[in-house]
Amino acid sequence: MAKGRKQKPVPLKLVTGNPGKREIKGKAAAEALAPDLKPTPPKWLPEEAHEFWKPIVKILRGMRVAKESDKPALALLCDALADVKAAHAKIALSGYTVATAEGVKTNPHYNVKASAAKIAIRLMAEFGMTPSSRARVLGMAAPAAADPLDEFLESGEKSA
Repeated sequence: MAKGRKQKPVPLKLVTGNPGKREIKGKAAAEALAPDLKPTPPKWLPEEAHEFWKPIVKILRGMRVAKESDKPALALLCDALADVKAAHAKIALSGYTVATAEGVKTNPHYNVKASAAKIAIRLMAEFGMTPSSRARVLGMAAPAAADPLDEFLESGEKSA
C-alpha cells in the first residue's frame, strides 16, 4: 500500500502552474490530454442509478475534473448511491432492527446501506466531492459569481 500524500491531479498541477517545475510525463501527461467526460452513462449502469448520473456529471464537469476514463468509477459511485437509497427505503419500511428466531437483530439492509455508503464516500473523495478532498481540486473550478450579500457585508455600509 502506498504511503504519503495522494498525488495531485494533473489538471490542478496545470492550473496552479506546476510549482515543483518537474516535467509532467507518462500517465500524468496522458491524463491531461484525455477527453472530457461525455454525459451519457454506460449501458450496464442499472436504471436506479441513472437518477444520480446527470447531477453528478454536471458537478464534475463544472469542477473540470472528470475525464472519459473516469466513467467506470463514476458509474460505480452512482450505483453505490442507488444502493444506499434502496436500502434506506427498505429500512424505512421495516425499521433498523428485525425480530428473528434468535431475538432482535440489526436489519440486514442497514449493513447494505453502510457498506454502499462507505463505497460512495471513497469514490466521492476521489472526485473531490467531499469537504476534505475538495481542497485538492479547488483551483480547477470556475470562479463563482460575486454574491451581493458578501459585497454588502464587506463594504461596511450600514442599513437605514
